[in-house]
Amino acid sequence: MRNFIIPFLILAVAACQVKKTQEVEVKVTGALMEIMHQGKIGATIDTDTLSHENLFGLGAAEALSGEILILNGVVYHAFVSDSIAMVNRMEAKASLLVYAHVQKWDTLKVSEFEDVSELIKEKLPDGSFPFLLIGSPASVKYHVINYDSKTTDISNHKEGAFRGEFNNEAVTILGFYSTEAKGIYTHHDSDVHMHVITAEGSMMGHVDELETGDGEFNLLIPRQ
Repeated sequence: MRNFIIPFLILAVAACQVKKTQEVEVKVTGALMEIMHQGKIGATIDTDTLSHENLFGLGAAEALSGEILILNGVVYHAFVSDSIAMVNRMEAKASLLVYAHVQKWDTLKVSEFEDVSELIKEKLPDGSFPFLLIGSPASVKYHVINYDSKTTDISNHKEGAFRGEFNNEAVTILGFYSTEAKGIYTHHDSDVHMHVITAEGSMMGHVDELETGDGEFNLLIPRQ
């Protein structure tokens, strides 16, 4: 297993003004609307079948048994054990996975924004692409799904989830932005799907709420 240190990403990108995004190919297996309305929670992909070079992705683990995050080819699987969310660096099967291969990133310095989606719309052209947000937000509320099909209806799939919050802690957030993916890999009321992980990689989950505070952040976008 390759070692991966999240802060290295900051050093590996050029801090420059982004005018347009690289035309990376965003791929997805599974779909939120099929999971929510048809109960399709079986595995749609095994991350071991993908080329891990320059790979970034996120999604829900097989049977909604946790969250998946892939940063530069390293797979993180967050799952609930005895009411505590744990993180393994491992290969994983996913019910839903959106992913892309990104060779190089450009960086925007951003601060004091309230909504990531609106920030992207303001600074970047339309399209579907991954992004990274690196910094120490005032608050990040997150969850790790822990669905039990034997005891819970799919409409209440978040009932057994682990919920946590990071406050003023160094984190990396991987997100995928699109205005055309509602019901596929973004929810019907959002243009982004984001997962957060601590700088040391000890905790990870799906972003529910983000309050940036007055800190400065690095917004990384695929380089053109």
